[in-house]
Amino acid sequence: MARLLLLVLLLAFAPLAEATVVISEVLADPPTGTAGDANQDGQRDTYEDEFIELYNAGSASVDISGWRLGDSSKSSDSFFQFPANTIMEPGSYVVLFGGGKPTGFTVPVYTDDGRIGNGLTGKGEDIHLIDDTGDTVAVVSHTPWPTKQSLVRHPPDGDEFVPHKTASTIKALFSPGHTHIIPKPDYPLFISEVLADPPSALAGDANRDGRRDTYEDEFIELYNAGSEPISLAGWRLGDSTAPKNSFQFPANAVIEPGSYIVLFGGGNPSGFTVPVYTDDGKIGNGLTGKGEKILLIDNNGHEIDVVEHTPWPSKQSLVRNPPDGGAWVPHKTVSTTKALFSPGHTHIIPKPDYPLFISEVLADPPLRLAGDVNRDGQRDTYEDEFIELYNAGSVPISLAGWRLGDSTAPKNHFQFPPGAVIAPHSYVVLFGGGNPSGFTIPVYTDDGKIGNGLTGKGEDIRLIDNNGHEIDVISHDEWPTKQSLVRTPSDGGPLVPHKTASPVELPFSPGHAPETRPILTYPLVISEVLADPPEGAAGDSNRDGQYDPHEDEFIELYNAGPVPIPLAGWRLGDAGSLSEYFRFPAKAVIAPRSYVVLFGGGKPLGFTIPVYIDDGTIGDGLTNAGEAIYLIDDHGHEAVSLFHSTWPNAQSLVRTPPDGGALVPHKMASPHEAPFSVGHAPETRPILTYPLSISEVLADPPDRRAGDANRDGRRDPHEDEFIELYNDGPVPVSLAGWRLGDAGSLSGYFRFPADAVIAPRSYLVLFGGGDPSGFTIPVYTDDGTIGDGLDDSGESIHLINDHGDEVAFLSHSTWPDDQSLVRTPPDDGALVPHKTVSPVEAPFSPGINPKKQTRADLPKPPPRPTYSLFISEVLADPPSDANQDGHYDPYEDEFIELYNASTDTISLASWQLGDTASLHDYFRFPPGAAIAPHSYVVLFGGGNPAGFTVPVYTDDGTIGDGLTNAGEAIYLIDKTGYLVARVSHAAWPDDQSIVRTPPDSGAFVPHQTASPTQAPFSPGRTLDVPSASAAKVSAMVSASSLQVWPNPFNATTHLGFHLHQAASVHVAIYNIQGQLVRTLVDAPRYAGTHQMQWNGCDERGHLAATGPYFVRFRTAHTPPRYTKLLLLR
Repeated sequence: MARLLLLVLLLAFAPLAEATVVISEVLADPPTGTAGDANQDGQRDTYEDEFIELYNAGSASVDISGWRLGDSSKSSDSFFQFPANTIMEPGSYVVLFGGGKPTGFTVPVYTDDGRIGNGLTGKGEDIHLIDDTGDTVAVVSHTPWPTKQSLVRHPPDGDEFVPHKTASTIKALFSPGHTHIIPKPDYPLFISEVLADPPSALAGDANRDGRRDTYEDEFIELYNAGSEPISLAGWRLGDSTAPKNSFQFPANAVIEPGSYIVLFGGGNPSGFTVPVYTDDGKIGNGLTGKGEKILLIDNNGHEIDVVEHTPWPSKQSLVRNPPDGGAWVPHKTVSTTKALFSPGHTHIIPKPDYPLFISEVLADPPLRLAGDVNRDGQRDTYEDEFIELYNAGSVPISLAGWRLGDSTAPKNHFQFPPGAVIAPHSYVVLFGGGNPSGFTIPVYTDDGKIGNGLTGKGEDIRLIDNNGHEIDVISHDEWPTKQSLVRTPSDGGPLVPHKTASPVELPFSPGHAPETRPILTYPLVISEVLADPPEGAAGDSNRDGQYDPHEDEFIELYNAGPVPIPLAGWRLGDAGSLSEYFRFPAKAVIAPRSYVVLFGGGKPLGFTIPVYIDDGTIGDGLTNAGEAIYLIDDHGHEAVSLFHSTWPNAQSLVRTPPDGGALVPHKMASPHEAPFSVGHAPETRPILTYPLSISEVLADPPDRRAGDANRDGRRDPHEDEFIELYNDGPVPVSLAGWRLGDAGSLSGYFRFPADAVIAPRSYLVLFGGGDPSGFTIPVYTDDGTIGDGLDDSGESIHLINDHGDEVAFLSHSTWPDDQSLVRTPPDDGALVPHKTVSPVEAPFSPGINPKKQTRADLPKPPPRPTYSLFISEVLADPPSDANQDGHYDPYEDEFIELYNASTDTISLASWQLGDTASLHDYFRFPPGAAIAPHSYVVLFGGGNPAGFTVPVYTDDGTIGDGLTNAGEAIYLIDKTGYLVARVSHAAWPDDQSIVRTPPDSGAFVPHQTASPTQAPFSPGRTLDVPSASAAKVSAMVSASSLQVWPNPFNATTHLGFHLHQAASVHVAIYNIQGQLVRTLVDAPRYAGTHQMQWNGCDERGHLAATGPYFVRFRTAHTPPRYTKLLLLR
């Protein structure tokens, strides 16, 4: 039984108000882990998180300035003393922590010097509160203190102390600065729905992320039945596992009045209008079909609602009916739409009264083209089936999410997209599939058939809204043969076979009433008419080799739309009898953004668009006096017409632009005054063929100077890539405005300038970049790379003319390594690796026939430059802040130092410096970088170097991929790719740099062996000029309390040091090469004096050799200190 003694001493002369201040809570044993972070500074500390809480139980303010508080382990003079102006208001608290940085408190908090007294102990001690006159105001004595929780006065102004958890209303372990009695609020919140067993397949995709998952689609729904929003910040929701495993709502979580919030097990929920959250893949450890308890706990630990059910319903949720406290029932039993669950909304949805009707159904399309109901140019048994809807109301109705189909499962029904709307007194049509065209009302297509295909025997057709209500149903035992079933009138009349309702006995009428004919719009225009061909060969418009005034007449059509349009059965002609019009055949189609041409006759040749011929003349022959031209669709409607009183002489009449522009004489619109332009716009030219080829491609330039393909003195993997073109023709070809590049976006292709020309039987070359020199043929450069850089794994190369036509093309799956791919002969030969055809085995030959290549054609490397530059110092294991930016970082404080031993300044612009990682990762010096004569430049891994008198640079946080203690090679490369300097070391020394002494030619040694001050490094200066940071290190060494005696020694030497406070200590012996010999101490040590000895042996017990050694002495959070030893055998 714990012994409890509470003593409150009130002096007779003390003010009565002072006696109202009591010690209300003591935490002597903070819980382990983050649960023990009582001062809320982010970390748990045995002493810093101890606390003593005071409470003013009186009705008046109390000034405790100068009062002292502490335990019985020290005299009261060493107690914590409250500062001036410390006032305790009535009913308020003040807290004293052992130390740390308390945050987030609303009452005054104070910290002692790292612990209260010499640290509260679990065994118990006395706590004293002493006023500013030295009188004891309160004493608390307890033996022992409670384990992992505080001792609290219950109530705060009472006389009894109890363990905190026994009195806390939320079972908390401590409550510094506030009462432990927190009443449970009355929230109008309910757990309103739980889904523990999602249905199988996509029906169970409760979170709507496109996939069903046993755990991710589980959910718990909450409902706010109140009239105000409720913050859920910090609340927890989960199953009966430990609360720490429950989902915790984030800081901004709010549930609106009369609304819902949903927690899913995981996934990516989409399409919800209420806040939704996801757990870590499952709710708790996964809701089980057997049932368990669901708890909603507020941010103070109160259970706000609990649901317990055994077992959960199978393949559906359990739902409250109504959601604000009603009975729990399986969801389908109360859902108005028989839904399996309803996360985020009520399960009771009344069926609306829509003025919508299924107005026509075609289950058996007529045979052949008569059955091409969707007007895509072909008849298909399933694709031409359709269901038509009619809106008899006066307002538009959104069909978003609605379903339409036959008697198969609703999941197989067609679902209307988000933007689907049916206008008032209008129609919407669903086809089985295909590419419907020419309709003026919205049309949709299923996945090839409606449901599993409408059958002649009949079935049910259902229209279901987005809440699952059946809005209209048609049931028919047997559909009519080769015609639709139609309502007449459309807004609810009886269903009859279509031909009985159609005045012209049509078999169907999708998108309009059966007694009317559809009015269609087509993006078609008559774009050009030639009624008077020029005489002679200039008038041979059909390109059959002869001029005929009637056969070379033509009418051109243009499709300005995005889809093909079937012209089967359509008619085109002049104003004569319709029977004399030309009739397009069954397979006639005009492609999108393209042309179709009808000639009077002849044998048209060389056209890339569809051309047709009439019977020798168009109609009765186009006349110069002018007439009307008509295009009539297969329903007899006029699709487009053109009338002109007088056709121009010896040229066509053309529309510019072709999709609706004005009609003008052709020569006015043609840049070169051509008389007509059959099958293309007047300002363009027909697709031509050119005697051009892509004759050579270099995607992988060889390494170093051998890869300097553009001959600019340096090798670059992208700038030295090239594409070579060859003109096999007898005349020059202008490339003005042409584009050349790889298979990326055309906007990334190189565009040739206005004066670009490739001579006959000659070459032209495009390099990725650089400054090509020494070429006798035209060369061009891209912006640093060709396209997005030629890829070794291969790609396609395209040459595009100024009209956007592809002139030449080359595709290769893998480019050869270190050489080009070349065509031999260059006009149409096979593509082979270059070295296989070059007499001198050269890797490439831009602008030269590879078979005629000699060694004189190979690029001449410039003389190799020489530099008096040295890598003079490398620090791979920083012991402290080398870059002098105020903080230590193991990568940012790494550095490489260069030294210029010459009498000239040397430019370092575009030079590269780094370790043995890929050259791509090396640091590249910026423009303007230079190193002065007899001076230094330093590259740090990162940070913000300060206080240097020489140029310093920083890499991207590490040098290369980080210098490693195991050692590596360091390279300095000039801008042309020459290796200027190299340092390789098997193992860098610990806690110091390796330095060249002297810096221009000397050997590399550990820095402390060469430094007069035993400094660990000296970036940017000679060894005998210490920096500010080196001076600090030196001062630390001289100020060190490490003592060694005797020194020199023969067998054993003693080492001693003094600690002012407890700390982690590391003491080790190193040889003159910086290698570890023996670790003497690597452990925490208490405050005071410590001694040890070294017997002159290494870690394996072998005797160390005669010579100098270093003792490395380091405590936590301080740089290492060094003392030299001399061992004499």
